[in-house]
Amino acid sequence: MRKGKKRNYHISISILGTILLIVLIAEVINLAATGKFIEDLTAKATSATTSASIAIDATPPSLIVTSPTNTTYNKRIINLNFSASDTNPINTSYSLNGHNNQSITGNTTFEAQYGTNTLKVHTTDTVNHLNTSTITFFNKRFLYYNYSKFNNNNYGSTNLSYHSQYEDESSNISNLSFANAIGRISFKGLIALTAEADFDTHMNISNTRVFVNSSNMSFLNQSAVIVLTNLTLTNPRILLDNTVCPADTCTNTSYSSAGVFIFTVAHFSTYDIEETPTSDSGTSGSSSTEGRTSTAAKGKSISVITNEQEHIEIKQTIIKVNLIQGKAVEQSLWLKNAFNKTINMTIDFTDLRDFMQGNRKLTQQLSLNPGEEQTLHFSLIASEDSPLWNSNKKITITEKDQKKTISYLIEVTPAEYPFDISITPENAEVYSGSELRFQVDIQNKKANPENIEINYELKDNQNNTITQEKENKEIERKITFTKTMHIPQETSSGIYTLYVTINGTASKSSNITITRKEKEPAPSLNLKVNNLLKIGILSIVILITVGLWFYIKRKMKKELYKNTPKK
Repeated sequence: MRKGKKRNYHISISILGTILLIVLIAEVINLAATGKFIEDLTAKATSATTSASIAIDATPPSLIVTSPTNTTYNKRIINLNFSASDTNPINTSYSLNGHNNQSITGNTTFEAQYGTNTLKVHTTDTVNHLNTSTITFFNKRFLYYNYSKFNNNNYGSTNLSYHSQYEDESSNISNLSFANAIGRISFKGLIALTAEADFDTHMNISNTRVFVNSSNMSFLNQSAVIVLTNLTLTNPRILLDNTVCPADTCTNTSYSSAGVFIFTVAHFSTYDIEETPTSDSGTSGSSSTEGRTSTAAKGKSISVITNEQEHIEIKQTIIKVNLIQGKAVEQSLWLKNAFNKTINMTIDFTDLRDFMQGNRKLTQQLSLNPGEEQTLHFSLIASEDSPLWNSNKKITITEKDQKKTISYLIEVTPAEYPFDISITPENAEVYSGSELRFQVDIQNKKANPENIEINYELKDNQNNTITQEKENKEIERKITFTKTMHIPQETSSGIYTLYVTINGTASKSSNITITRKEKEPAPSLNLKVNNLLKIGILSIVILITVGLWFYIKRKMKKELYKNTPKK
């Protein structure tokens, strides 16, 4: 049966091949009879052949965008940098956030919106081949703080430039302080900066007034310590919005013979300082004085005992100056006759002779009438080859037996500063024998990361080193860290200067007040024995409790097993 099928298959193939051969022979006979076959052969033999080369452009132009990139920016003006090329002439344009295309011929800039931005760069050639590059980036709004009146940490202000942040972030600052040559406001709690603020407009510290617009800056409506200097009052009192400040709002901490008044407020508005009237039984809040005593009773006059009246009044006793090699810094010295008679004083600049610019005499005589004020102007400069160092200098003002001294803390830094440094102590006042903790912010102006040597040094007003430490750190663009230094137990009370120096050049300093604290005596033998007995008794109680717990648990388990019915 299967052999029969195979034989039929071969027969079919033979018949099909015979038919195709007959058709081919008939076609040849037909071409020969009509002559068409011969004509085709003749035509092919006599025809001429020509050739042409055709270049086909099937490739779109190349396009590389190097700026912006898919990252986050904090500026409105963004650079658009690109390169495009093709064998044919090209046209380039861009569109931002779906707006119309803008034609460009080279690198340019554009203004981005805050938030997400989508940039499309297009390039086409003459045959309409298109290449598009799409970049999505985010632009953060940076919050700026206007505080130029207080941007001088020589007086203890917090450097807000290191606390600025973006709009979608928050910054909680501890020990926030604003200060000028007259006084200082130090906030006790954490201050949350979440919006731009104009401190210059809504805050002021003057001779006898402190003002914070808490309606505009509600985040500052908190408790704070206020320090006012150079007051000439005998028995000051505090006014809150032109009325005597209640004791639950204002607390007088101290008033020294040098005219330094320290007090605490519970919230903020306008605080004025004035002399307590003779008819008043006392000042607002609670107060203590140093060098001044007063007694007062209602209906009686006040008897005041004071130290010798000061003849010379100055605004500052400590001034910090940063001198950049080769650049002069203008300085001013304000003086006032606080006496009821004309005085003649001598101002001695001799200690500043290495930094005095011009032909100013190193000593100057000055005569002032009662209540008269005068400001002396002079310039300080460090030569281009001046050594990079920190030095303590002074100006001395004398009038008969009275003498005033103004300390100048001078830092000499190079003209090109490779690093920006900020120091923020956790507490401006610490005790001897304790730990000094401070935050260090360092910004690297160089393009490449660098390994730096950091030197920490605490000095007294005679430029003597109290303690010193060194360490190395790797920095790329910016680092922030907290440093701890131990203050020796034998350190005397006074104002000290903390210096942070990088690679022996870039330097920053901050004033630290240290209070001498006597070392506490070691615990006695009896105290140690008592502590050991307490620990022993506590251990026994714990062991008994644990053992009792295990006993009860075991007993309950036996009872449960006993009451469980057996199968």
